[in-house]
Amino acid sequence: MDHSVAAVPQELALFSRSLHANIAYGPESWSRVQVTVAATPDFSVVGPDHPLQVTVVQDIVLPCHLSPSMEARSLDIRWIRHQASETVHHYRNGEDLYSEQLREYVGRTELVRDGLSSGRLDLRISGLRPCDDGQYICTVTDGASYGEATVDVEVAADFSVVGPDHSLQVTVGQDIVLPCHLSPSMDTQSLDIRWIRHQASETVHHYRNREDLYSEQLREYVGRTELVRDGLSSGRLDLRISGLRPCDDGQYVCTVTDGASYGEATVDVEVAADFSVVGPDHSLQVTVVQDIVLPCHLSPSMDTQSLDIRWIRHQASETVHHYRNREDLYSEQLREYVGRTELVRDGLSSGRLDLRISGLRPCDDGQYVCTVTDGASYGEATVDVEVAGDLARCLEALGLLEQRRVSGGE
Repeated sequence: MDHSVAAVPQELALFSRSLHANIAYGPESWSRVQVTVAATPDFSVVGPDHPLQVTVVQDIVLPCHLSPSMEARSLDIRWIRHQASETVHHYRNGEDLYSEQLREYVGRTELVRDGLSSGRLDLRISGLRPCDDGQYICTVTDGASYGEATVDVEVAADFSVVGPDHSLQVTVGQDIVLPCHLSPSMDTQSLDIRWIRHQASETVHHYRNREDLYSEQLREYVGRTELVRDGLSSGRLDLRISGLRPCDDGQYVCTVTDGASYGEATVDVEVAADFSVVGPDHSLQVTVVQDIVLPCHLSPSMDTQSLDIRWIRHQASETVHHYRNREDLYSEQLREYVGRTELVRDGLSSGRLDLRISGLRPCDDGQYVCTVTDGASYGEATVDVEVAGDLARCLEALGLLEQRRVSGGE
């Protein structure tokens, strides 16, 4: 099939194919005759009669020529996608014009100059992408004459996403780069790249067409991820995660979408939960009615804001204060500590787990246990508190001694 449209002079296109004229045969009589004018085209643009098949990342030459052959160097030649505003490459009178070129073709197109003098209009596109699949139109304008031809391109999207063949081992608090790449190598800057945990709704990092998108990012990864931009042009998809936590342990999936093409690869991460909870090496001595801060911290230092931190007395059911993932939970708190405890938030980002207890009572004397849970990881440390003072001072501090005097008639 000849994908061509003949060029027709514009002034003739304004007339009908049949031109009627009145011819006078005498001063009194008129007769109507029909004069047929043939609109002969100056040239036609001819493209291939079959689609061109190519593989991702290969280069391609889209062939077109003028018929009959003629000098094309002074013509206006525009290769477009679906309409004139979607310019793939524009050439006019010996000069390439890039002001209207589609962004995705910048630096990838070349009108083959060698054939212009003999009527060749071939366009070279380098580094084919799946989104380059489809129809291209070669348009030629010469004054009032115009012609065009179509070229169909089928791009085989046979890239694959490749991850490491072994699990990555890292220690809590360290940074990690999750490696992935496309095969064969190709520019990935305009693709949709999403790193997820177990499903698309659990987004660790989302990147699309040169932009990071954070609206769907899981809360625990906010401010901790970065797609490594340096390697995108060569097919790298690496993701950096900072400040590893025990809950970061597990599988990550790198997904890549380009139009109708899709690929994914998995990366397994093993986070060694070798943190420990450290308390003071001596008992804390305090007087009744004073406030106290029970000191504890993680080693090595790490952000604890998303962890489960529970201060207890002798067992988990005796909860002094419970904190989990930026929220204080009071449903299990022992009655005698209600309104008297506070986890010191200022130090959480650096691994501090300090608990403030106000208005010490003699019954607060004894051992406290700070427990930390992060996924499958667990640690604890003890803090011994010695409360000095008599019961009278404690009752007075509570405002109960005066109440007893009134009720006793004193």
